[in-house]
Amino acid sequence: MRADRHVRLFDIVALPYDLFFHAQRRAFRRAFARHGARLGIPRGARILDVGCGTGSLASVLSDRGYRVHAVEPSALMRARARRRLAATGVALSRGNALDGLPFPDRTFDLVVASHVAHGLPPSGRAALYREALRVSKGFVLFSDFPPRSLARGWPDVHVIETLEGSDYRRFVRTGAREMRRVFGSVAVVPVDVGSAWYVCRGSHGSPR
Repeated sequence: MRADRHVRLFDIVALPYDLFFHAQRRAFRRAFARHGARLGIPRGARILDVGCGTGSLASVLSDRGYRVHAVEPSALMRARARRRLAATGVALSRGNALDGLPFPDRTFDLVVASHVAHGLPPSGRAALYREALRVSKGFVLFSDFPPRSLARGWPDVHVIETLEGSDYRRFVRTGAREMRRVFGSVAVVPVDVGSAWYVCRGSHGSPR
């Protein structure tokens, strides 16, 4: 999917997507309650949420005591996120990893992106991985669909992802392997039905 088409799509679905804000927050809270300790990220750490949508993950990270900056290329998604994040202290701005994120190298202790990677073609995913690594101190977390080998008991998403024009089918086959071309190590952690964490560490080390 071309980047401009991807942004237009999320402008179109911003309103219905926002209806799932609280359900998404509950899912992220469960995931971090069960698995957050394995990340070893202390309170007060700086985290960047890439492709934040309406802000559900960013709000949960803020609740956990992190200093969060969220970026989103879709103007209508950002408008929804701005309302949702108004009282959280999360900094929100326009940003697209495919165009280059507006931050210096090694700015953030952790960079996260939730259900962004599968929506991009392989070349776009590679750009996302490289740019996330660049602005991180070596620690990146992708929350996305699990590899096909781990997808047991999850809802059938083929129709929705086909309508969205995502690269979901290829991502669940090759996503982890693609990440390993960019990162020094990638650990895949199933966290929920239809969701996994890809915990990625780059060659320039883990966060301080």
